[in-house]
Amino acid sequence: FLSIYSHPKEAGKWDAVVCCFFMDACPNAIDVIRLVHHMLRPGGMFINFGPLLYHWSGPAMRPDDKSFEDYQSRFSFLDQR
Repeated sequence: FLSIYSHPKEAGKWDAVVCCFFMDACPNAIDVIRLVHHMLRPGGMFINFGPLLYHWSGPAMRPDDKSFEDYQSRFSFLDQR
C-alpha cells in the first residue's frame, strides 16, 4: 500500500479511501494514516471497517539483551508506553 500510493501523482487525488480488515494488519498504522491524509482531497473521507486492534508494542527484545533493563537502556529515548 505504502509503496504504491506514496507516489506524488496520488496526492490529493482521492475523494475517499475505504478499507476493510486492513488497518490492524499494517506494520505501521501511523504511516498508513499519514499516507491516506496525503492521498485525500480536501474534505475527503477515510472509512475503516473491521477491528482496529493495532497497538505499538515497541522494538522487539534481542538475544543480546540480557535483561529488561538492558532493553530499556537501548530504547530509553522512546515513549514509556
